[in-house]
Amino acid sequence: MSTEKDTCQKSGTSVIFQKEITQCRECPHCRIAPDPDPDDWFNDEKALCKEAGNKLIEGMLRPYERVLIPDWCPLKTNKQK
Repeated sequence: MSTEKDTCQKSGTSVIFQKEITQCRECPHCRIAPDPDPDDWFNDEKALCKEAGNKLIEGMLRPYERVLIPDWCPLKTNKQK
């Protein structure tokens, strides 16, 4: 489980937004891209981490599959590793 913190600045006030992330698809740094397979009729997907330089998280995914958070996730805290 990963936690992301965003800070928004508006009119001199700041807001800290915390969201618990249980899979990569919920993360704003996760990019889902097509991952075509010429031997398969189904349109597979791959999950990439923008925070880690578009590193591949997992490939050959179906749209309904969960993308587990990898051990190398840059948003994991030391406590969670």
